[in-house]
Amino acid sequence: LRDRMVLRYNISAVRETEDLEAMLALPDIEIADMERKVSLTAEDISSARAVVKAMPISIEAIQSLNLVWERVHEEGIVPSPRRYKQLTRIMAADSYLRGYDQVMPESLHMAADVLWEEPGQIAKVSEIVRTSVDPYGSKAQDILTAAREAYADVGRYTPAEQVLEITRTIQSLREEVTEMPESETTKVIAEKLLTMTEELMRQAIQSARGS
Repeated sequence: LRDRMVLRYNISAVRETEDLEAMLALPDIEIADMERKVSLTAEDISSARAVVKAMPISIEAIQSLNLVWERVHEEGIVPSPRRYKQLTRIMAADSYLRGYDQVMPESLHMAADVLWEEPGQIAKVSEIVRTSVDPYGSKAQDILTAAREAYADVGRYTPAEQVLEITRTIQSLREEVTEMPESETTKVIAEKLLTMTEELMRQAIQSARGS
């Protein structure tokens, strides 16, 4: 029976005081009083379903699905083949809503709510999906975190030699990112790392002048 439930959401109980207060402050609204902002006819829905059903799946999406398949199996999580097939239809709907004419790897994020079997698997499945949707973007994020940690070690009175050493470290990290296949994520992170190095160079010059 559980395998027939394709999308699975685990709603946690309210645990934080701020969340409880926000919930209690919500006004009571009758469904009949809610403003209807979007109206879809049965014909609209039928037409969208037909498009989604016929939507081809891109090679990139298949490769990402294969990666997820391998990694969840390594963790001992074994969704049925039927569930993966159902996932492709959900991904197709997500890609359609994003304006694509084929199933794209970005829509693999839906797998985080499809592939887990027990609530204890949610975090691991979510991590696998996140790093499989955009593996280079995920690695670039880790590099950015390391760069920020190095950048945080620089203070107003840090010696110029130490600032230059940290600058070279961040420049090296940026080179790793720029050598990755370009995506929106890697592009933005490379720009952030460039800004860091430029600011550090200015600080190193100022520090050298003041010494």
